[in-house]
Amino acid sequence: MKEILLYIQRIEALAQAGLSFSNDFYDIERYNEIKLLTNQMLRKLSIEDLSKTKRLDVNTEYGYPTPKLDVRAIVINSEGKILLVQDSHSKKWSLPGGFCDIGFSLIENLHKEVSEETGLTVEKSRLLAIIDTNRHNSDNLPQQYYKFFFYCNVKKGSIKTSYETSQVEYFDINYLPDLSLKRNTKKQITDFYHKILSTQETQKPLID
Repeated sequence: MKEILLYIQRIEALAQAGLSFSNDFYDIERYNEIKLLTNQMLRKLSIEDLSKTKRLDVNTEYGYPTPKLDVRAIVINSEGKILLVQDSHSKKWSLPGGFCDIGFSLIENLHKEVSEETGLTVEKSRLLAIIDTNRHNSDNLPQQYYKFFFYCNVKKGSIKTSYETSQVEYFDINYLPDLSLKRNTKKQITDFYHKILSTQETQKPLID
């Protein structure tokens, strides 16, 4: 299933690139048909693959296709517990964060997402890793994301929920709740947690 979704992802990206640069009427018609076919293939897979609980969609944006950017914050309190948020819709848990908005820097997006989802203001953000979801978070398919994981300290604020988050809590690393695997896996969270506790500030980030 994953291999098929990777093929569809690539085919759709090639069609989108063709639509962005082609001026030939017949080529544009063909590229639009390819995009339509990828959508039909995904709808069929959504019906036939009973293990999937979500509907699969392809990229509907205009312009040259590129991977999406996503930022995630790892915040650890004085008791050694890690901060997680529960999505209001799926009820699954993840590190606070989300899509990068245009007009903000990477760090500004990180701080904005944490503030909006948790009520906390963070500072001294240190990059831990850049992860390609095609390799590590296959629940994202057929979309592709580059996920930036940062270690952050709380500067001020108090925990509160938002329209995006129904709960915000600190968890023992050995007793994590039901995770949103498209946002983060248990291995990612535990690996970065132990990396923070056992390494120097100067250690180079993991780049996929």
